[in-house]
Amino acid sequence: MQNTVSAKMPECEKMLAIKDKSQAIGEFLDWLAESEHIHLCEWFGDDDYLGYARERTETLLAKFFGIDQDKVEQERRNMLAELRTQHARDAGDLKPQST
Repeated sequence: MQNTVSAKMPECEKMLAIKDKSQAIGEFLDWLAESEHIHLCEWFGDDDYLGYARERTETLLAKFFGIDQDKVEQERRNMLAELRTQHARDAGDLKPQST
């Protein structure tokens, strides 16, 4: 079954493969912000000032690891639809038969 899931959800598989690394980096960035008051910032050249980074840590990590979050979401939705279809099919098989 693992091969079937991998074939249907390649982007989710990529995300799962880097989960531990991504989690460690995310926790480190959270620790920096909460404990050390060190934050990611970006330069807003048009307005000529430095401000907090607008992108969420999750988005930055996905970019770093080459994960397409839109594809992940679509794969999740597809898998949920398949599970709902299977559940409906299985529930139909369990209906009592009339005698």
